[in-house]
Amino acid sequence: MVEEFVIKLATLEDMKDVFNLSNDSVVRMNSINPEPIIWENHINWFKNKIKDKNSIFYIINDSLNNFMGYVRLDREDDWVLTIHLKNEYRGKGLGQRILQKICTLNADKCIIALVKENNLASLNSFKKAEFRETDFVFIRNERYHKLKYECNCNK
Repeated sequence: MVEEFVIKLATLEDMKDVFNLSNDSVVRMNSINPEPIIWENHINWFKNKIKDKNSIFYIINDSLNNFMGYVRLDREDDWVLTIHLKNEYRGKGLGQRILQKICTLNADKCIIALVKENNLASLNSFKKAEFRETDFVFIRNERYHKLKYECNCNK
């Protein structure tokens, strides 16, 4: 089991790793948009996203600097958190630990997550990381759990 991970801000050098993980079949299945990502579209999206002041894009590496996954916070009314881990890092309790660390780094933000109804592993990770289920929402005719991190935000 991987015991350590490093969180850093995404740079252009991370573009290919993020692209490959974003097209992972499990990631696509659990995403709001299940369609495969096209490289040419990803290039522009990624370049804009890492510069966007309403987005915080983190890369998660192991202690040997191997890419493990990414976490993104996108500002809407609250900050919406997205997390994706490579297959070999799933199911090891890392999601919960990464979520807790990200939320600690962003303790001043109201953070929510939307988890597809049948994605029980992800739902459990969020709940173990002290996210509380607040509601359900429907997106593209699919039901999502809406979870909120219990923080000290001003909302």
